[in-house]
Amino acid sequence: MQITKAEVIPVEMSLRRPVQMAGLPEIRNIEAVFVRIETRQGQTAWGCTVAHPDLTGEQPAAVLRKCREYACIVPDLHPTNLEYSLTELENLGGGNSPGALCAFDLAFHDLLCLAAGMPLYRSRLTRHDGPASVRRAYTPHEMQEMLRRTRSARLELSRHYLCRMGVIAWKR
Repeated sequence: MQITKAEVIPVEMSLRRPVQMAGLPEIRNIEAVFVRIETRQGQTAWGCTVAHPDLTGEQPAAVLRKCREYACIVPDLHPTNLEYSLTELENLGGGNSPGALCAFDLAFHDLLCLAAGMPLYRSRLTRHDGPASVRRAYTPHEMQEMLRRTRSARLELSRHYLCRMGVIAWKR
């Protein structure tokens, strides 16, 4: 599996409800950084991290800069050798950014899932809880029936790998 392209996408997100933690200022916005990796085989994998000085201790600009540095390095790495690839990113990237490493770690794991054709989990909790929550989740038909009772002008329901489905309810 060879990586041909890595794209870094910053997204400023406004929180629906502000986050308030003891001794910290109210948080209304966060900066998310999405990482999109493409392989020669046509697979696309995603990773994400959040950067906020009060939540993660990292400045958004620093995480974004580090993600862009890592994006230049990943085409030379083999993503299925996770520990080696993450260590190389850290060493070749000239410093440590836990947020940036997290985004690429998630993207590499997403590639492993695609290669294996099934989700890969590390902890016993997610091995049990993940499949159990999917079994208990609504089917797309059940979700559409439930959402028809809302006053939305239009509904969009789409299926997503590992996330089951996404819904957009339009007010107008």
